[in-house]
Amino acid sequence: MKSITERWSAATLADLPVIAQALLAQLPAGAVVGLDGPMGVGKTTLVQAMAQALNISERVNSPTFNLLHDYTSGTRPVLHVDLYRLGPEDSARVADELFDWMDSYPDGLTLIEWAEYGLAENNPWLAPALTHQVALHCNAQDVRELTLYDLKLFADAG
Repeated sequence: MKSITERWSAATLADLPVIAQALLAQLPAGAVVGLDGPMGVGKTTLVQAMAQALNISERVNSPTFNLLHDYTSGTRPVLHVDLYRLGPEDSARVADELFDWMDSYPDGLTLIEWAEYGLAENNPWLAPALTHQVALHCNAQDVRELTLYDLKLFADAG
């Protein structure tokens, strides 16, 4: 079960740094966040804004071909994952590396683009680890809307 925690709107990508600050304030240590939305909606740009807010000194770019990038120079370690190239059938190929990183940095922040590929019905390997989801989409006025869902809110209570 998931619960809406917060919603934001960004008229331009330049609005994402302010949203990134607010989003980071909602994410506890060890959060594993799925970033879902269509191609070009701003998932990687949001990760870049979050990395900037965390004072990460490395250049942050899409891990589409490397699949995983980790950044440990900031105030909080970040693992940036992109499952797009693998698709739902092969996304579990990165599971061991992802879970090893999470064990090494229990207070870190894991950001996963195209997380829905790790939640495929035939192999939902990512489901137990995912704590939050950020759904991004553009409305008819080309305004990006971001919604943060807490996926563990009810699981922890039960």
